[in-house]
Amino acid sequence: MPKGPAQVKPGSATDVHPVVEEAGHPFGFTSEDRYRALTRPLAQANRDKVVFTRGSSVTGYGFNSGQRFGEHSDYDIGVANPKRKGAPGFARTKEEVAENQQIEQAFRAAGNKKASVKYFTYVPQGALVRRHSTELSPASGAAAGGGAAAAAGAGAGKKGGGSNG
Repeated sequence: MPKGPAQVKPGSATDVHPVVEEAGHPFGFTSEDRYRALTRPLAQANRDKVVFTRGSSVTGYGFNSGQRFGEHSDYDIGVANPKRKGAPGFARTKEEVAENQQIEQAFRAAGNKKASVKYFTYVPQGALVRRHSTELSPASGAAAGGGAAAAAGAGAGKKGGGSNG
């Protein structure tokens, strides 16, 4: 049950923290079930895509600031869709805007930290893939069966496969 990173830093700012990798959920959540419950609506709306979490809640430390995950932190949630057009970033379509609002409201209602969703054509390195998400190969954007580590690059979480829900 990771609440925050220990004094030991991972190999780099883009590596999934070993405690998070073992637990299967980001820092700040009491269980994988709790994490899955809050991200379930997003996963159900994106059954053919990959839902993941990245940033300090996964690595333990802010990429730019180097600050440990804590009260000041938020949750960076992503959706990877190889068919998405344009650069990675915030919601652009009506569906994406609605999904982002839904996840923000769910996290707020649960008394959790702020959460936002960004959209990608790939799964970035250091992302913790939501355990039941369809996986994408980072190079080709094609479905892959090699586990989350293969989908998210070296150092990624090892949970993967199955169906959304």
